[in-house]
Amino acid sequence: MNLRIVVFVALIALLIIPAGAAAKSPSIKTIKIYRTPSGPLKGTLTVIATANFSGKTTDSNGLPDTRSLAMIVVTLQGERHSITASDTVRFTRRNKSGQPVRFDIRIPRSASRLLAGESGLNVRATVTRELPTVRARAVRIDQPGASTRGWRCAEAQAMGYTGTCAAYLEIINTPPPAPPVGFEQWQNGGPGQWINNGTTWQPGGDEALLCVTFMGASGYAFPSQYLTLTASNGATVGSVWTVPSQANVPTSGAFTDPSYLDVFVGGYAQVSTGPTLTVQVPTSILSSPVGPSTGNATLTVLPQMQGLPTSWSLSPLTQSEAAGVC
Repeated sequence: MNLRIVVFVALIALLIIPAGAAAKSPSIKTIKIYRTPSGPLKGTLTVIATANFSGKTTDSNGLPDTRSLAMIVVTLQGERHSITASDTVRFTRRNKSGQPVRFDIRIPRSASRLLAGESGLNVRATVTRELPTVRARAVRIDQPGASTRGWRCAEAQAMGYTGTCAAYLEIINTPPPAPPVGFEQWQNGGPGQWINNGTTWQPGGDEALLCVTFMGASGYAFPSQYLTLTASNGATVGSVWTVPSQANVPTSGAFTDPSYLDVFVGGYAQVSTGPTLTVQVPTSILSSPVGPSTGNATLTVLPQMQGLPTSWSLSPLTQSEAAGVC
């Protein structure tokens, strides 16, 4: 199969927000479609996309909400068949500051083969923001100015076009990066949930979430991590680095990060130096998928702040579970 992107790329930014709130649109930056060329997964399609949500990760009260989700919906339309798939990623503080959200969509081989005989491929991508605490009364607002049609980026750039496209888009006939790996633990309560027939949002307990994303061109190259803790009172703690290389996971699986502490007083953010985060992840995840024998990641948080536990044992998430947050 030699897919060509020849018709159009439609990029739409949507925002799921509470009724009456001002809408701000995120923007798609890149889309890469990998086609595995050989092996048991031959022909499988993987979509890796990035989107800018800078300044758009606040909750219904305008406060940072690290439990909000960024979502992308991608449709691959061939001459006879189409595939629509989506991915959600948990926001982090660095996404609010301009670090793109990275989406990872794995399309099963059984579905990917539907496009195997297609000579052309249309791509339509939509990014949204979903706020768990206002989901029951959320409305979706389409931003007309955020849609770009008619660009044939991959084709034009292959022919030497050096101008600006709406988003950089390409198809790569190589194995994709390995799927993201996630570890999570709840203490002093579980996830937040809707109660009273979906009319009241009940906040969750304390949560630690660690994501390891493989940033290389394929396989398990360049593992990068990000850790967030969210207290039941809404305070958040997250990794801080002065240079990007500090996010790399060493072959030992052990690393120590400084952090920030973000609390709110009177509706205003109070950001200060947070505790030291000492982590050990199972080294097996750096070269193979999560499986039944994958152990927990351990986390030590010192000194104690905001009543957060100091010792954590984060269970590995399945690939499907990790795809929903990492």
